[in-house]
Amino acid sequence: DLGIDSIKRVEILSSFEEKMPGLPQVSNEVMGELKTLGQIIDYLAELGHASKPYKSLHVNNDKDVSLDVSYTYPSKHKESSEDIMDDVERQIVSLVNKPFEMGQQIVIPKDRTVYILDDKTGLGKEIAGELENRDIRVELIPGDLFADTDRLKEKLNDVGGLIITPDVDLLTDRFNQKTIWNEKDEQFLKNSFIAANLAAKDIIHSASNGGGLFVTITRLDGCFGFSGQGVLHPLQGGLAGLVKTASMEWEKVCCHAIDIAPAWKDNKEAAIAAANEILNPGPIEVGLDKKSRCLLMLAPSPPPEGKILLNEKDVVIVTGGARGVTAACSYTLAKHARPTIILMGRSPLPAPEPHWIEGITDEAAIKKAIIQNEFPGQKVTPVKVGSVFNKYMAGREIMKNLSRLKSTGATVEYISLDVRNADFVISVLEEIRKNYGPIQGLIHGAGVLEDRFIVDKTIEQFNKVFDTKVKGLQVLLEATREDKLKYIVLFSSVAARMGNKGQVDYAMANEVLNKIAQQEAFSRKDCRVISINWGPWDGGMVTSSLKKEFSNMNISLIPIKAGAMSMLYEMMGGKDSPVEVVIGATMAPNQKKNVVINKNQTTSAPFEQEINTTNYPILKSHILGGKPVVPFAIMSEWFGHAAISWNPKLSLFGIDDMRLLSGIKLDEEKRKIRLIPGKIKQKNKFLEVDIELVNGIQNSTRTIYSKARAILCDKPSAPPVFEISRQIAETTYSKTIEDAYKNVLFHGDMLRGIQKIEGYSAKGMIAELISAPKPKKWLTNPYRDRWLGDPLVMDAAHQMAILWCHEITGLVSLPSYSAAYRQYQKKFPENGVKAVLEVSELTDHKMTGNFTFLGKNKNVVATITGYEAIMDASLIKAFKNA
Repeated sequence: DLGIDSIKRVEILSSFEEKMPGLPQVSNEVMGELKTLGQIIDYLAELGHASKPYKSLHVNNDKDVSLDVSYTYPSKHKESSEDIMDDVERQIVSLVNKPFEMGQQIVIPKDRTVYILDDKTGLGKEIAGELENRDIRVELIPGDLFADTDRLKEKLNDVGGLIITPDVDLLTDRFNQKTIWNEKDEQFLKNSFIAANLAAKDIIHSASNGGGLFVTITRLDGCFGFSGQGVLHPLQGGLAGLVKTASMEWEKVCCHAIDIAPAWKDNKEAAIAAANEILNPGPIEVGLDKKSRCLLMLAPSPPPEGKILLNEKDVVIVTGGARGVTAACSYTLAKHARPTIILMGRSPLPAPEPHWIEGITDEAAIKKAIIQNEFPGQKVTPVKVGSVFNKYMAGREIMKNLSRLKSTGATVEYISLDVRNADFVISVLEEIRKNYGPIQGLIHGAGVLEDRFIVDKTIEQFNKVFDTKVKGLQVLLEATREDKLKYIVLFSSVAARMGNKGQVDYAMANEVLNKIAQQEAFSRKDCRVISINWGPWDGGMVTSSLKKEFSNMNISLIPIKAGAMSMLYEMMGGKDSPVEVVIGATMAPNQKKNVVINKNQTTSAPFEQEINTTNYPILKSHILGGKPVVPFAIMSEWFGHAAISWNPKLSLFGIDDMRLLSGIKLDEEKRKIRLIPGKIKQKNKFLEVDIELVNGIQNSTRTIYSKARAILCDKPSAPPVFEISRQIAETTYSKTIEDAYKNVLFHGDMLRGIQKIEGYSAKGMIAELISAPKPKKWLTNPYRDRWLGDPLVMDAAHQMAILWCHEITGLVSLPSYSAAYRQYQKKFPENGVKAVLEVSELTDHKMTGNFTFLGKNKNVVATITGYEAIMDASLIKAFKNA
């Protein structure tokens, strides 16, 4: 029951305008009689001659109401590739150069020691010296001791921090090697995990009592392999996966993965830069060379365009079996290009099913048949029955998928093997070449999970996960070294990019895959190499507990069909396409959250705002229905700020399709909001970024307040030519500005932006508007020192619309939608603008029009096209309750 909540009624009107386009107009008189959501929906269903829509109502603890409506008007079924891809996100890693800024450094307790691996290059000793100069107790770990678990366990006592640097033997020139694979690299990674496992409890305890740190240092290329010039010993890249996972599991520990350019030979200078990072909470991954410091950021990016360079005679090896994710990807590839697909998996090729379960699909019935036929007269545990049941179900899935693959017309073969068995893989590939021809593609999707925290995981569990990914890839690459591959596609994981609790082995292994992909792309000039960092799929190895963890990290599940199409799109890219991509993960850039320095200081998540009248004094001038409400103009400024923050080298050119879905009312003292990036598209010289404005309270009902698309550019475009029609201001406005604010508008002193109304008519209105003061006048902690646009001018324009509606219809209005905002200067004039409202349509409950903002020399500063304001008689009371 909506009661007399006129603001909510306006929001619902706006929601229906968006969700049910083409619906006949509803008069204000009728709308005023509809008091419940059910009445509104029933009435609209009858009015539109549609079958009754399904409706669901959600009420959260803040008593905000959100409405989801599905209706049975004919709609386009999602079948095209473009439509399917709307369900999945794609992000790429970009390098951002950012100078070092010293913050409040962590303090290691005096009774704790920071252990540093003596790498024999001199860098470890120099770092030790720098930390000692900063009053930290340090001890070097000899390389032979680091490789001896028992001796290392005895050595590590009262650990306050652990710093792992690559041994000198792991820094040889790659061009003097015949292969990137080195057993010392692999063992070094495993020893690093063991050291972290042994030191974990001490470091966590130290962090809880003042400060603790965990750091790894690599010498890849100074930017974690993203230089495009290949990397030294890509297996070292796994160290970053170790650190990122530790940062997720050890909340109070200061964690850093630092990559120092191999060309930086001055150990003293490099040690000073590294020591600064080590003690300074901030970004986890930092790349350093002599002249720059880079961070890794995720940026939304559209998929590449092109075509798949495979034909029916080309042979593609796919590891990971004929089940789950790899089967889905194989099917999509087969459907598109019809190559010869050789599937390799651990499961044996299933034998024909026993006749006694043929045709049975009910799980309980199958298990009953298993007990009767496989364990007659025996007492059998549910575990044993479940094991047999899983075997039969896996067999069914394999046979079903193989049949589905063959239905595409592609040649398909399934081979059961362990991809880590080098001799067997080599012999199998020889046979494949004899039967089908040379191998043209390699898709490595094999993987297993053994989730445990770092402190609890055994080396046996680690090896099982790590070796399946890394040794499996080693075997495949070595076995196909002489093949002229067109494609190498590696299935990595978002756990490698971001870390994930319980998956240190998986994160490290997949980071190794990422860096091997960078090196292979550099050395194989005619091969498209991709390492896809998948988010969790709606299937595959993602258990319910993992789904919960990824949900807490704000990562949505990838639909099977969309994920398979994503792989296809990546294969369409050229040599200039990124090697590492993140598919399906929606999250903030890789920054440490809540690193505790002391009781009074924490870092906070980006693009999150706490809204109250203390932080936003301006809200005291925007009281509607007795409650502070965030103005549409402030939301617009947020959208622009977020887009520029994610793309700092660009300028704001406009905001499209901004729609108000739910007002941000301060029912309580404060409210949190977040700005979430969505798809990014390149259109000519412009970058378009979809953004959602949502509630920022963790684990609460998700409310989308507004959404829009920000338009960014290198520099503003030339403004259009505009002439004011004489007919717009043919009538003198009857009220003084003081009367208008007192008797029609609800805006307080800080938002009184209309200086003069030059005139109006049925076609529109012309007014002089005042510029906004500096942000610090409106906000306690402004997010920048000047506005991107001018929120006072924007809000005053909305006020013009209210006054026009009141003069023409006797009703007042609130903004609900803006089709396009364009700004032709980097900043608005400080001495105000002239605003011209041109009304294009008026119905019983909506006004549509355009605004043009002119400078003193009549140049166009900005425009709003497709502005919509919802009118409702009940709003008059809300305005008076301001």
